[in-house]
Amino acid sequence: MLAAAGVDESALQCGCHAPGFFAATESSAASSVKWSPLFHNCSGKHAGFLAYARMHGQPSKPTSTPATPLQQRIRTIVARFARWATRLRRASDGCSAAE
Repeated sequence: MLAAAGVDESALQCGCHAPGFFAATESSAASSVKWSPLFHNCSGKHAGFLAYARMHGQPSKPTSTPATPLQQRIRTIVARFARWATRLRRASDGCSAAE
C-alpha cells in the first residue's frame, strides 16, 4: 500500500513498538529485534491515511490531526453510519490518530 501511494515507512505517523504478540505470550524475543513502524498495530490504518491523501491530492503530513480534510471526512462518515452526529466525541485510539 505504501509503495502504491509513493511513500515509504518513514511517512507513517504511528510510531514503533513490538507487536502485541510478544507481550501476550511474555516472550523475551521482542527485546532482541529492531522493530520498524511497519510492525505497529496501526500501521495499516496509517498507510490507508497516506494512500487516501495521495489519491485526493491532499498533503501526506500530517494525516492524523483533527483539522485535516481526511480526519474530518472520517469523522463525518463515522457519525453518519453510527447515527451519532451530535454525540460523536473526539478520542485517541492510543496511536497518533485523534479521531
